Amino acid sequence: MKDVNLLEKKGITLIALAITIVVILILAGVTISYVFSDGGLIDKAKEASNAMNNAVINDQASINGIGEFIEEEGGLKPKGNITFGEIVWNNNKAEVTISTDTEYTIQYQINSKDGEWKELENNGKVTDLSYKDIVYARLKDDGRLGDIVDKTVEDTLEPTVTVKVGNKTENSIDITVEATDGQSGLAETETYTYFLGDEQRGVDTDSTYTYTGLTAGTKYIVRVNVKDKAGNIGTGEVETASKVSAPTSWTLIGTYSSSGSFTIPEDGYFKIACGAASGRGGTAKTAYARPGADGQYDGYNDGYGGGGGGSGGYAESSFYKNKGDVITFSVGGNVSCEGITVTSGGAGGNASSSSSGGGGSAGSAAGGNLLNVQGQRRKFRWTWV
Repeated sequence: MKDVNLLEKKGITLIALAITIVVILILAGVTISYVFSDGGLIDKAKEASNAMNNAVINDQASINGIGEFIEEEGGLKPKGNITFGEIVWNNNKAEVTISTDTEYTIQYQINSKDGEWKELENNGKVTDLSYKDIVYARLKDDGRLGDIVDKTVEDTLEPTVTVKVGNKTENSIDITVEATDGQSGLAETETYTYFLGDEQRGVDTDSTYTYTGLTAGTKYIVRVNVKDKAGNIGTGEVETASKVSAPTSWTLIGTYSSSGSFTIPEDGYFKIACGAASGRGGTAKTAYARPGADGQYDGYNDGYGGGGGGSGGYAESSFYKNKGDVITFSVGGNVSCEGITVTSGGAGGNASSSSSGGGGSAGSAAGGNLLNVQGQRRKFRWTWV
């Protein structure tokens, strides 16, 4: 009997265990289904998370709205735009216009944000500015102050440069540079860089320069770069020639019998001869000469004076002139040309021809009549027309 009861008890126990296991499995199945099914535990958790995130976003938007309300209505910073106009230069000083699209007051400082702020009307100008100055500006409304904006004074224009030729010799040329810069101003070091053609000859702060080691009667292009404080480079150049060697003979290029002028066609030496008629009878001549093929025509050697008259007054001078220079001559009492004044001649005729005659009164420049004014130049590297 004991064994039978024991088996019965064990059987009951095994049955209870099996039932328990089945119940657990059923419950487990239900739980897993609930967790992973649509609308289950995981979906519920996701929905809760999304709801939380949306709440945070809404709260932040509300906080931002409160901040904007405080700034606009109660007052941390006035809202609005500040606009700087273009920098305007005049005699190395600049000015700039500041404007706003609000009714707030504009305040500004120069080169500082910590000093005293000055007030400016809308579209007002800040003046007396220099290169690299910084203008700071902000808006003010009672005790509220806006964000600070700034504008730096810049210079983007190069200097204006003119090169002028001065004294010249057979192997040197002097130049003077005229340079202006109405913005930042010319640089204080290495202002001028001098070139002869493409060859750099020197760098200096002096606006005058002498090119040396040149060849007589040779054309050169002289170029000068000028730098301003902002580093902008302006350039000027001129074509010129070194002085030709002095001539030994002359070639006629024209004669004149009344007041007038002559424009120099090319750099070179020129000779001017002036003559007046004799005081009584006869005439005087002058020759405007250049070197001839035989090289013999040099000076005043044509016939002067007229039949039976004394010689007229005569004077001549040679000099170096640059292309474009103008020689002027006039008649009125004495004859003058490039500083030459005709003086009275001797009593005798001085012509080499038979028309000279003999004797006669001495010529008088004041009383004589101008027949010709002479100019002479040495022929060199250009073609005669």
